[in-house]
Amino acid sequence: LSASGKRDFGSKLDYRAVLREVLDGRTKAAAVAFVVKDSKDGDDHVHTGFVHNLRDGGYEIREKRPKVRHDGSRKADWDMGIAMEILDRVDELDVVVICSGDGDFIPLVQRLKREGKRVEVAAFRAATDDALIKAADAFVPLDGRFRMTT
Repeated sequence: LSASGKRDFGSKLDYRAVLREVLDGRTKAAAVAFVVKDSKDGDDHVHTGFVHNLRDGGYEIREKRPKVRHDGSRKADWDMGIAMEILDRVDELDVVVICSGDGDFIPLVQRLKREGKRVEVAAFRAATDDALIKAADAFVPLDGRFRMTT
């Protein structure tokens, strides 16, 4: 969400407000943020502040560094980590909100629904796979909302 927010709207997201919105009055069992710490950014202070704000906002943090390939490109895909985190907790959950528009999550959505879970997707519409929206029980568009003002 961070990259989409910066790219599409030129601003950071207020993750506390996003969490309040997706909870929609429900009791939170878990809110987990999956973060990439890229040492090429060079600004550990900014990264540390971001992680601190997420923790203060009620999120558990999962963090990893990207792998650097032989050609110099970087990869830090969290899809499997997100899926495993959800499946590890599936018995504790009635509703799962996936804050990503990535169509790679469709099999996870289908599996969760077979388990009797309600699955919602919260993401920027332009960055969300149409088939993911269709697979989910609900879609929460984040477009133009939840911008940090400072």
